[in-house]
Amino acid sequence: GLCTDKAGNIYVIVGTSVKKITPTGTASDLITNVNNGVDVAVNDKGRIFVLTKEGIIMYDDTGKQLNAFGSGDFAVPTAIAATGT
Repeated sequence: GLCTDKAGNIYVIVGTSVKKITPTGTASDLITNVNNGVDVAVNDKGRIFVLTKEGIIMYDDTGKQLNAFGSGDFAVPTAIAATGT
């Protein structure tokens, strides 16, 4: 999955990482060790939500994990979206 934030950064799941690509084209591994990543979304506050086959993991804009939701509760997840807070 991939998404953009309001600053024009692109976030994309590649293997077990979430890469951040800036508007100037600089790419970095923002989040590593993502198991079974399916999709990614960023809300207006810069929180990053990663949908996995096991649940949703929320990170701050530096890639620090803040919370996790679900624990194997999703049968066949396909997409996630985030807005607002």
